[in-house]
Amino acid sequence: MKYIWIVILTITINQLTPNNYLYNGSLPEVEICQKRMTNKEIIYSRLIRHYRQKETYKSYYTKNDIAAIMGNLYAESHYNPQAINPTSKAYGICQWLGSRKKLLFDTYGENPTINQQIDYLIWELEHDSYESKQFNKVKQSKGLINKTRAFCILVERPSKEEVRMSIGKRIREAKTI
Repeated sequence: MKYIWIVILTITINQLTPNNYLYNGSLPEVEICQKRMTNKEIIYSRLIRHYRQKETYKSYYTKNDIAAIMGNLYAESHYNPQAINPTSKAYGICQWLGSRKKLLFDTYGENPTINQQIDYLIWELEHDSYESKQFNKVKQSKGLINKTRAFCILVERPSKEEVRMSIGKRIREAKTI
C-alpha cells in the first residue's frame, strides 16, 4: 500500500515597513508615477548631457548651438523619429536623405530608435565629415538667430523655398529652448 503524504504549510509573512517596524496586515497601496519624456525632452537632454561631457574639449556645443539644432529638428520632423517625407522619402528627426540616410540605416537598421538617431546626429556633427565642417561654421556664428539660420542652410540643407517657408518656425522653436 502506498501512502500519499500531503503537507499543507501555512506561512504568515510579516513585512517590515521602511522604518523597520513589523507590520501585519495589508499594506497601503503606493502609487508610483513615472513621467514619460517627450521626444523633444529626450533629444534636448541627450544633447545637453553631451554638451556637459564635452565642455572641456574644443568640440563642445554652446546652449545656443543646441537651441539652433532643436529649432531645426522641430521644423524638419516635429521631433518624430519615424517621420518620413512623402515626396523625398527623407527619414527621421533630421530628415536624412541619400548617403546620410543609407549610413544611418546601415549602422542601425531600417527602424533606428530616437536614441540611435541622436547618436548618429552627434557622430555626424563631430566626425571628420562634411557635416562636421559645416557645423564648425555654425558654431562660429554669433547669436541664436544666426546659428539657427546657419544650421538650416549649412547642415540640414533644405531647398531655398523650404528655407524661406520654414526659417521663422525654426527660429521660434529655437527661442523656446
